Amino acid sequence: MIKFRRIGVSLVATAAVAIGASGIASAQGSADVNVSGSSTVEPISSLVVELFAEENPDVSVRVDGPGTGDGFALFCNDEIDIADASRPIDEEEVARCQANG
Repeated sequence: MIKFRRIGVSLVATAAVAIGASGIASAQGSADVNVSGSSTVEPISSLVVELFAEENPDVSVRVDGPGTGDGFALFCNDEIDIADASRPIDEEEVARCQANG
């Protein structure tokens, strides 16, 4: 059961990064996407980026893993495009994001 959950989380992370990166690059007309957050999720995102890059060579995706809280802070300050997270966003972080638009 635990093994299945880990695989499921990996698949969700894979889909989220790939869809998010392609959507952001298309919507912004940009070839640069920044992902930051969970150090636990970072290795998964990095692997996804490698696969994504094979099919999207014109899109540059940077992945960083300072921690989930740091990723949410960067996201709420509009400094990154995708926040990797190993936990749900908390109410205080939601409020910060809303305050920053």
